[in-house]
Amino acid sequence: MVIHLISSFSLAFKEIFVPGTVKREDIWVTSKLLNNCHAPDKVEKSCR
Repeated sequence: MVIHLISSFSLAFKEIFVPGTVKREDIWVTSKLLNNCHAPDKVEKSCR
């Protein structure tokens, strides 16, 4: 799931950055994990 989501974002960004529709500096991507999910073994599960 995480890999699929990253691939989807990559394709979407490529579609807007390559033709120059949007500049990288105009995009801000934010994600958030709960404070108790920062341990390496909990990150992937928390993102699903």
